Amino acid sequence: MLKGATDEQRKEWKMPCGKHFVWLPNSEKTVEEDSFQETVEAMVHLGIKAERQRQLFRILSGILQLGNLNFSSMDESQPCDLDEQSKDFLQRAADLLCVPAEELLMSLRVRTLKAGKQSVLKPCCRAECSMRRDCLAKVIYAQLFEWLVTFINNSICADKSTWCNFIGVLDVYGAQQEEYVSEGLEWSFVKYQDNQSCLDLLEGSPVSGVFSSERDAKTMKVRLEKELGNNANISWDKFSKQPHFTVAHYAGQVAYQIQGMVEKNKDPVPPELIKLLQESENSLLHHIFTDKETEIPTSKGLSKVTVVSKFKNSLESLMRILHTTTPHYTRCIKPNPDCKPLTFKKEEVIMQLEAMWDCGDYSYKCCWLSNK
Repeated sequence: MLKGATDEQRKEWKMPCGKHFVWLPNSEKTVEEDSFQETVEAMVHLGIKAERQRQLFRILSGILQLGNLNFSSMDESQPCDLDEQSKDFLQRAADLLCVPAEELLMSLRVRTLKAGKQSVLKPCCRAECSMRRDCLAKVIYAQLFEWLVTFINNSICADKSTWCNFIGVLDVYGAQQEEYVSEGLEWSFVKYQDNQSCLDLLEGSPVSGVFSSERDAKTMKVRLEKELGNNANISWDKFSKQPHFTVAHYAGQVAYQIQGMVEKNKDPVPPELIKLLQESENSLLHHIFTDKETEIPTSKGLSKVTVVSKFKNSLESLMRILHTTTPHYTRCIKPNPDCKPLTFKKEEVIMQLEAMWDCGDYSYKCCWLSNK
């Protein structure tokens, strides 16, 4: 958008040349995804009309404006105010998202607490305001992305009543040794490290799993040390100032910061933000949030869908599909990093082949290369 937009579009999106956006720190760099005109043409072919495109790009620009909002306060525990230099960005974000600027600011600075049938307004501290700003941007982008994927699928997919089979493409890295044997290749099985103990550590029972301990941020570190202290896959640096734990994954050790981990996993969307977006005069923004239920925690907060549970459910759904289909494997070599046709970079190909050799695929590749 920043590189491909016309002057008229830049004016409408309130994105003048030279404007810096915090969430696009390297916007001056050229990458292969810089294909604005191709994206617009693809939208036209898919049936996304000009007015819908206009609404979509205004929403994206509004998200960028939100990233430039900063809050300040004399004390972190006290209510905060919007920085003076951020007021213009607030107005631009409100205009692009088609919501009143005053209500947008209110939803970022004040949260509503339910006390029985009564509602109590509580000002947010600076950290909470920043979290609500990020949350607002994330939920808008996520819902917009989901709408776009659904639109594309509906545009290119035939009516389900007309077909009973499908072809799915899954990008995986690694050797399938059983396939080599079934293809008649001479092959001695390579014994890889079993990563099951690490998986059990991450998603085990309410007593033995890291994710199950994330329900309470204040006691998470204590629970991990008490319940998982004897697990060889997890460790702590007791002299570190930042509370964290280290998990020994198959590929190496990875440190996880406990601070903010629970909040990021739960990813709560304040109901005030949903209500604001549902009342937007941007018909696309209004549409994608009209049917979205406001996520209000239950009294115990245990039935709330989290980021981890979403990912886990998605992975389990994928595994069910894989187990009910017939997979066929195709080994691919990427000839160049620029995704250009008829361009062969020897160094890139050699690096990929060396990586395959590290996996123990020597016998397979000897056969494969001899046939090429």
